[in-house]
Amino acid sequence: MKILAHRGASGYAPENTISAIKMALFDMPCDGIEIDVHLTKDKQLVVIHDDTIDRTTDGKGNVKDYTYEELLEFNAYGKFKDKYPTEKIPTLDEVLSLVKESGKMINIEVKNGSSFYPGIEEKVISKLYDHSLTSDTLLSSFDHGAMKLCKQIDKNIRTGLLCRKKVENPKEYGRLHYADAYNYRYLCLTKKYVDELRSYGYEVNCYTPNAKFEINYMIKCGVDTIISNYPDRVKDLLRK
Repeated sequence: MKILAHRGASGYAPENTISAIKMALFDMPCDGIEIDVHLTKDKQLVVIHDDTIDRTTDGKGNVKDYTYEELLEFNAYGKFKDKYPTEKIPTLDEVLSLVKESGKMINIEVKNGSSFYPGIEEKVISKLYDHSLTSDTLLSSFDHGAMKLCKQIDKNIRTGLLCRKKVENPKEYGRLHYADAYNYRYLCLTKKYVDELRSYGYEVNCYTPNAKFEINYMIKCGVDTIISNYPDRVKDLLRK
């Protein structure tokens, strides 16, 4: 069972920042990280979860309406202002360099897809090749069409379908979207459903169990990967 640090070690440092990512990759007992990418006004891939910068920085507005240089003016301290007062929104290049250095893996959530960010799929895949990380990466998205497009761009790229509720006829649905994995909200999963998905050949990953009873339940369900804000907590429970 693999452990990924959700938006880096986001239980301990500002989500999707270099501090959270370094902590996860170099200080935490995990197999890698999960992050989110958007496109800026000047077509730079940046690591941030929301469409806007309102929640995680001291600024306001849509990510797509700022150039990357303009985004650097804001502090991305999130709920950790006192401990991390000068965090910046990182580029995907910066994060991939750290992943490469660590030797760990990465799950990149592609936000919104080409319907919102034209060409984002090609740009993300190109960056993976730049850093020689195609084999250690899973791309995922709630925009399942974006994942299908990623496979059409490059059949060797591994893709996962993010889901908040159970998919009807998951065997056929995954096949139609060329998926390698399902990334489910943990509340959707049971051991029976995990076994069913795996019998069809899909990897089953879950997000985001953080409490001990939630993590233990996912361990009992036998998922392939647990994506959590507290990767150390997952590791401790797996040892028991």
